[in-house]
Amino acid sequence: MHVKATLDYETSARAGAAGTFQVTELTDMSTDKEITSLVDQGYHYHDINELKADLAKALKLNATAITIEVE
Repeated sequence: MHVKATLDYETSARAGAAGTFQVTELTDMSTDKEITSLVDQGYHYHDINELKADLAKALKLNATAITIEVE
């Protein structure tokens, strides 16, 4: 599964969590379907692998089956 991710680093920095990011939007590139609701948009992720693990859990997939392209 290939996912396009739009991330927000500024809100995290203003909240005192510099270096982390929140998810603004996730899109499944194979279907062009928006799948943002599968993750907690208020969570401050430390890296893409952490986001990938959350998404894999929601989709009941192995995290290695997901690639994330950051926009």
